[in-house]
Amino acid sequence: MTRIYITDEQYLIANRNGISKKNVYQRVNEYGWSVEKAITQPLHNTKNKKTDRTLMLLAELNGVNYGTYKKRIKDGMDPHEAAVKCSKYSVEFQIALDNGIGTEAFYARIRRGMTPYEAATQPPKYKKFSKEYKEELEIAKSNGITYQTFYKRVMDLGCEPMEAATRKSIERSSNAAIAIKNGISENTYYQRIHKGWSKEDAMTIPVVKNKRYFSREQKANLHRSTTA
Repeated sequence: MTRIYITDEQYLIANRNGISKKNVYQRVNEYGWSVEKAITQPLHNTKNKKTDRTLMLLAELNGVNYGTYKKRIKDGMDPHEAAVKCSKYSVEFQIALDNGIGTEAFYARIRRGMTPYEAATQPPKYKKFSKEYKEELEIAKSNGITYQTFYKRVMDLGCEPMEAATRKSIERSSNAAIAIKNGISENTYYQRIHKGWSKEDAMTIPVVKNKRYFSREQKANLHRSTTA
């Protein structure tokens, strides 16, 4: 594509109209605007919220995601054009949405090397599994068992779904029991592990309460332990 030369005088006119050099260049050489229109048409004012919402809806219907729509306007494209101009993969993107595949997942698949059609049509991993064992997965979640652990138990280890959803590892159960004996709830213990605490610290270090509820002696002991 032949690039159109824009003179310094034309850039100066654009600058007086509140239009940056970058905006002018993109309008002319990427969006196909005439130089005159590019240096004189003001940038879109987004204060008109009602119109903006309508155009965002129009953009969505045309397969143009919010980020792309906003960037186009920021770069100087006319708001209506930004909403109706089909983006790359717009057809496949709509197919993806119809198949329950979100925007991020669709574009992430393309970045990983999938063709746009594959990215739009291939069912998400584990989708069938999740549907088949929906009830057991909820039970597993309530027992602190992750999706990955439940999946591995059923598919790799051959456990019955209900067993996979309810069986806690011996180590996890015993550690939680020690934590409870130390006045630390099971929920707090697992939260600490999730935050990166060592198992020993998570099940032995007492929960620090709000200092204003401590007795004078407790406050003194706490001060000594933190300054030792």
